Amino acid sequence: MSGHSKWANIKYRKSAQDARKGLLFSKLARAVLVAARRGGKDPEVNFDLKTAIGKARDMGLPKENIQRAIARGVGEVEGIVLEEITYEGFGTGGVGIVVEAVSENRNRTTSDVRHLFSKYGGSLATLGAVSWKFKRMGLIVVLSKRKEKSLTEDIVLEDAAELGAADVKAIQDGFEILTPVDQFGRIRGELDKKSYSIRLSELTLIPTLQIPLQGDEARQVFDLVVELQDLEDVQNVTTDADLPDDLFVQAA
Repeated sequence: MSGHSKWANIKYRKSAQDARKGLLFSKLARAVLVAARRGGKDPEVNFDLKTAIGKARDMGLPKENIQRAIARGVGEVEGIVLEEITYEGFGTGGVGIVVEAVSENRNRTTSDVRHLFSKYGGSLATLGAVSWKFKRMGLIVVLSKRKEKSLTEDIVLEDAAELGAADVKAIQDGFEILTPVDQFGRIRGELDKKSYSIRLSELTLIPTLQIPLQGDEARQVFDLVVELQDLEDVQNVTTDADLPDDLFVQAA
């Protein structure tokens, strides 16, 4: 299983936990709000908003919450002022970590992120020190059943290749499809037409090369990423660390 696929499984597990704590819906609404503020309220001309809405729907955010977030984003309803913040840093073993956050209090978020890096033997770096190791791509995760019929890897590979996807990997209970950014929306729409059950769709960072870690170093990086994901202001955490499967199995 690829490193990104393993992190994807953790993300879905933690999303279920976040939903019980109310964190997931808060994070999804923030992403919609910021996208609307940046490019307007029409998802047909605002690709970032269309992507944020698609992800929010995939993860179960109610329609009224989405509409309220859009209204706040474009100033139709008064709300808190949010800003997007990207942090780059290094974990133990020299692995790179990128943290994407949305916050109404930059100082608080920076303090929280810096504390966790320090706690697990890492450090924050200047912008650009780590991000060059990653490439932004579209990620679509589909369930292994389509209208009560099981999907084989061969079927998904064939459909993905026909649509112009970049890669397909099997993960627990489904498949992870990577796409070029400029083809992401079209491919997601075509998968919808083919009656795929989409679990998650988003634009994300993919490491161009992974760094294998073992033992205590692997555990430190794993715990750092998991705790960063737990911060309310954090939207996404990406690392180029390739960690042992047993860490992910234990967390499942």
